[in-house]
Amino acid sequence: MPVTGANAALDPDGFNLRIVPSSISWVFLSSLRILPPITTQILTLAPLTTIKKFKDEGTTGKATPLPFAAMLVGGFLWGIYGRLTNDMTLMLPNVTTIGFACYYLVMFARYRHPQTSLSLHVLAAFVVITSVICATSVLPVEDAIDMI
Repeated sequence: MPVTGANAALDPDGFNLRIVPSSISWVFLSSLRILPPITTQILTLAPLTTIKKFKDEGTTGKATPLPFAAMLVGGFLWGIYGRLTNDMTLMLPNVTTIGFACYYLVMFARYRHPQTSLSLHVLAAFVVITSVICATSVLPVEDAIDMI
């Protein structure tokens, strides 16, 4: 049965919102456009305490750079996906994620324990990012979106 009435305009992707009153549906859907970018910014700032610890101790100790490399790749992928779909709520928050992830990797490199390898993580991030740039440059937008 098709969605009708007040919820019909709130159902562009085929989600069934009939069981929720229209005022709650509007609030819920509006929050889905606002909360993820805010949450992204909060999570992007979370490693600042770890970086401060590295600075205070003068070493990264046994820590691995994997979370920072993953943050860089994840931010890049979501940013590109947002750009391809023209969704600024995906693209813009991930620009700061990419910036902070680069900062975290630089700080990790500066305070890196001599036995900790950073090159493999940076190389893997570089390969993924370069591959996505190449693929999105040559593929039609719909195929690039599916690939990401």
